[in-house]
Amino acid sequence: MTGSPAIAVDQGSYSYDEKGLAVKNLGGTIGASAFSGLSARLTTGSSSYLEVLSGKGSLDTAEVHRWLSSYEKLKEPLRNIRSLSGRLNLSSLTFQGPIMDSQAWKYKIAGSAERLQISTHCFQALWP
Repeated sequence: MTGSPAIAVDQGSYSYDEKGLAVKNLGGTIGASAFSGLSARLTTGSSSYLEVLSGKGSLDTAEVHRWLSSYEKLKEPLRNIRSLSGRLNLSSLTFQGPIMDSQAWKYKIAGSAERLQISTHCFQALWP
């Protein structure tokens, strides 16, 4: 896989003004992953701020890992994961914070894993 996965929006509404962009009850797919009930606001300006009020999703972990690993800044932190498969099902998601300041992010995620398999040498010290 090269580049970013295709995005398809099947439902929801949006509004855009001089302060930013808002979406309500957005649903669709990003590659093999899906999202629904996404309501969020992106405030633009000198310090862009994102607030996700609600959302659910089902993430294809292999695809997300390949996509994130394609970014130069994430290659090193993710290099210890040799392979990843299965799904992460997000039953609820909230997020708020300035986009460019991860130290100030506040988020809450709940969900479950489905047939999740991780291959990494990081566990070798625990189970030789």
